[in-house]
Amino acid sequence: MRNDEKSIDLHTHSTRSDGTFTPSELVRYAAKKRLAAIAITDHDAVSGIDEAASAADETQVELVSGVELATAFNGTEIHIVGLFIDCHDGPFLKKLDDMSKRRAERNAAIFARLNGMGLYIEEADVFNDGVTGGRSATRANFARALVKRGYCETIKEGFERYLNRGRPAYVPREFRPPRDAIAAVRDAGGLSFLAHPILYGMPRDDVDSMAKNLKNDGLDGIEAIYSLNAPSDEAFFMKMAEKYNMLVTGGSDFHGANKATIDLGVGRGDLFVPASILSAIKSSMKTRKQEARG
Repeated sequence: MRNDEKSIDLHTHSTRSDGTFTPSELVRYAAKKRLAAIAITDHDAVSGIDEAASAADETQVELVSGVELATAFNGTEIHIVGLFIDCHDGPFLKKLDDMSKRRAERNAAIFARLNGMGLYIEEADVFNDGVTGGRSATRANFARALVKRGYCETIKEGFERYLNRGRPAYVPREFRPPRDAIAAVRDAGGLSFLAHPILYGMPRDDVDSMAKNLKNDGLDGIEAIYSLNAPSDEAFFMKMAEKYNMLVTGGSDFHGANKATIDLGVGRGDLFVPASILSAIKSSMKTRKQEARG
């Protein structure tokens, strides 16, 4: 801990997308690691929130309902994390269902490509392996299946040989613009954040320009604290958030065994997301609700 302040983790994945911990296991692991709060931010899915909430009731871990949505900005795939989502909001669930259908079409194409190369992966390897629960599988689940079937030794190898962009089993996705995800999160009562900007491979000036554009589209904040940031990256993103009067969030992007070098709460060992980050987010939520009431 730093200055005895408690730590939190506002970016995690469960078996409802491409993590390897069930929602309840994830909450119990957070309690074991003495985190004050976690957000479950599965890809295009909020189906694990209720299970996690039940587990959280038995611990002292505060649960934040979240989601991670894939979009594209000027041809680059970027992700939007939504926090404090109403996971029972009908219109929002309809949007997630539409995303899941598009993901299912992509997954079918990946199956076809792998099988066409003689890599016989069955649906049960991807959807019923105790990891996805048959819900929102991603390429990580295919990589895991390749390892299970003995075609690759590691998940990383599965991506590098078959599933990364430019490799034979890669199938591009159809993405909506970030403003659609930002609006969907807001309509479901949540706040939206630009996830892990370090991963997009953009020069800093381009990231700054993107953040400015997304702020104009209603983006609430930036994931400035992240497992793969260097100290200079974190400082830059923190300053950028301040520049555009946006909130800051942070998280490990924990996936369990699917990202074995990233641990909950601490990332690669030096991550620290202070609980004051969540306090600021909740204060902003309170202000928004007060303004809505007029």
